[in-house]
Amino acid sequence: MNKKENLTFEKIFSDEMVLPQNKEFKIAGHANAGEKVSVIIENTHKESVADENGSWSILFAPMKVKRCTIVANTSTEHIEINNVRFGKVYLLAGQSNIEYKLRDDQEYSKILAHFNPQNAYFYNVPKIEFKNVDGSVIPDDLPESSWQQISKETIGEMSAIGFFMLEQLLQKDPRQTIGIIDCYKGGTSASSWIAKEALENDSELKKTFITPFKNQIFGKSEADFKGELVDYQKSVNVHNTKLAEYMERNPNASLSVAKDTVGHTPWPPPMTPKSFLRPSGLYENMVLSVKNYTFNDVVWYQGENDAPNPQVYEKLLKILIQNWRSAFNDQSLPFYIVQLPGYADEPKDAWAMIRQAQLATVKDVPYTHLISIADTGDEHNIHPASKRKAGTRIGKIVSGLQYGSTPWVNRIEYQNGELILTVSQASSLHQSGNCQFKVLRNNEWQSQEILNIQGNQIVIKDKNRDIEAIQYEYENYPKLTLFNEIDYPVAPFKFGFDHDID
Repeated sequence: MNKKENLTFEKIFSDEMVLPQNKEFKIAGHANAGEKVSVIIENTHKESVADENGSWSILFAPMKVKRCTIVANTSTEHIEINNVRFGKVYLLAGQSNIEYKLRDDQEYSKILAHFNPQNAYFYNVPKIEFKNVDGSVIPDDLPESSWQQISKETIGEMSAIGFFMLEQLLQKDPRQTIGIIDCYKGGTSASSWIAKEALENDSELKKTFITPFKNQIFGKSEADFKGELVDYQKSVNVHNTKLAEYMERNPNASLSVAKDTVGHTPWPPPMTPKSFLRPSGLYENMVLSVKNYTFNDVVWYQGENDAPNPQVYEKLLKILIQNWRSAFNDQSLPFYIVQLPGYADEPKDAWAMIRQAQLATVKDVPYTHLISIADTGDEHNIHPASKRKAGTRIGKIVSGLQYGSTPWVNRIEYQNGELILTVSQASSLHQSGNCQFKVLRNNEWQSQEILNIQGNQIVIKDKNRDIEAIQYEYENYPKLTLFNEIDYPVAPFKFGFDHDID
């Protein structure tokens, strides 16, 4: 991208970018306020006028070309974006497990040895935590982001989940061009990714996120914040030293035993007015930086850091989807919600509640899809070192192979002394091991075996019609035993009901 003093494209609109082929898209940038800007793509010529802030954008109809140069002009300036391609564009968003780089995956060396360049490109949204009034940003040493072709030299920097997803997309159609935009930050709550007004307009979310943030920073000086951060870093260093010493003395000890002895890494760090953990911070500085780009799909993999407040996660997730669709001006933008993997070291049922919220969101919100990876994960490692199984499943679902979601129970009815649970996204079901449900009778949870399976329906005996609720693998670290005919796991769940069910 050539860049002049006044006329510019927004940063994501740059050389080697990928735009969606069969969808309207915008081109956006900046110029002098009130200045006329013309943009030319092939034989299409459109104009706009920069607003009072110097921002301009132009909407284009879907293009049939596969590759082009985009030209923008004012009366005095001329800029271009070269090697623009059209294909499928995916936004990957969330926290650390989708941020996890391919170079850190246990298969990286093997992948690198046999890798050939792909017709695919990726762009890492700059992880800006805070913008100062003078335009400077925190952190101030961020690398310049650009579109990069996925090659041996670059794949280590892309999301491991994104890479394994990409393999499946290209396997379905090797001729297509893929663009992946990475927009993620480890350790973050969904509240960091939602507009401030959206959080403030909901009394429960305001009480859970906005008010505590204000209380944590109220009345403190810059020196106070710096002192708290220094103390926090000291506690992290002490923990890391103790953990290293313990593992040296006990080389055969499991991570679980080590954590029980030494404790977990201190988290979160102390809150500051400029912390990336603050409510809405990453929405303002990362999401809005790509609001004028156009996506085919969003893959959202997050929830780990909302374990302290799982009771509000369904509301958070639904508001986030609505918020982003409004920001991107695309009310039918598909969201693929990745249901959390297994992990034991959280408060009881916290991750189970997050998974339930993810399932409920997909049930209620149009154009959403569930991808359960609850049969993956590491019992005592929140960052599993292999992302192949999860990424491959995500890629197959997103590519539209066979099913648009992993299976989940979408209907419960009562017939002739039996509960009938109907599973969507399945034509048949099978058990792997002893599959048991739990049912609530007289305020007591009891194990309940399946009576039989008929196609995509599960039959459970309820002769006395006294079951008050039912759950399947509603645990932080579940052991899933029920799968559809292509071995996608039935999502864990917990449903309560009264006896006026069908």
